[in-house]
Amino acid sequence: MRPEHRDRTRTRRQRRTEDLGLQPALTSLRAGLTGPSAPAKHHEKDASAVTYKTERAITVGDITISVRTSDCTTLDLDVSTTGQVIVRGPRHTTEAQATGLVQRRRRWIYQQLARIAATTPNNPIKFLDTGEVFAVLGRPHRLRIVPDAEQTEPITRHQHPEMGDWLHMRHATVTNLHIARRTLINFYAKTAEDWLKIIRPRIAAFTSKTEIPLTSSTRLRTTRAHYHPTRGLTLHWATAQLDEPTLHELIHRALKLHTVTDTRQLDHALRNLWLGNLSTPSKHLLGKQPSSDSTCPDGSAPPTETALSFEHVHVKPVHTGTVAPSHRKATER
Repeated sequence: MRPEHRDRTRTRRQRRTEDLGLQPALTSLRAGLTGPSAPAKHHEKDASAVTYKTERAITVGDITISVRTSDCTTLDLDVSTTGQVIVRGPRHTTEAQATGLVQRRRRWIYQQLARIAATTPNNPIKFLDTGEVFAVLGRPHRLRIVPDAEQTEPITRHQHPEMGDWLHMRHATVTNLHIARRTLINFYAKTAEDWLKIIRPRIAAFTSKTEIPLTSSTRLRTTRAHYHPTRGLTLHWATAQLDEPTLHELIHRALKLHTVTDTRQLDHALRNLWLGNLSTPSKHLLGKQPSSDSTCPDGSAPPTETALSFEHVHVKPVHTGTVAPSHRKATER
């Protein structure tokens, strides 16, 4: 709309109001609502409307409680997956109220803490040094740091009936802790997928689908085995450390089939899996590469190419599906 048209419209409206005699009434009505000389209002924040969140720690018996207050209206009690006991309540929650709730729910709190302690992985530490033992499908494999010129793959697996099983890792891989961890995780994931391909007919016999997807997960925060009707069966990479009977039992649990072994034994094996916690390599490994004629810590000669049957594993990232979380937070109201 053109400016002159807007001015002409406003003048026409004012003229119509004056002709009808409504201007005095409108003026008095406007003065009664806002006042004849009402100053401009400045909208300030009301302090009572601001949400304040506080957190303090109290001790009830032998339990340390974290009391968190906010604008909520109810008082509840949580036990996190890390074993922290949390009381949530309104801003005016007192220590006596929080203590009373904890004392009333003391038995439930101890039950949740016992469940978390029984299901939390031990997460052992592995050392990147020659002689460290890594389990592969239930068989112990000793680690050997080899010169870079001896092999091109980051890690290779060697099996011999008399000299035992070995994992050979290049020196360049060991010097970087992140690369060494990722190399071992991908190696276990590849081992798990190869094992799943071997037992695919047995898994298909337990399900209604013949072409069930079988994958392994390289995520650390996942369940050890998960079955989805469309995404198939997924194993955590760390399960490749278990022996085959335990893996079969784990798959039975994921498929909700009958169990033939003690479930406590399976839970104990799952809690003691190595989950990728590596220590810093030794300083002498970072300085120079080991020679091909170096001996092992137990004094035995290192395995040779002519004495061993090699299984070369080319490590690649493994794409996985979605896997459910391992623990859920317990809540009591």
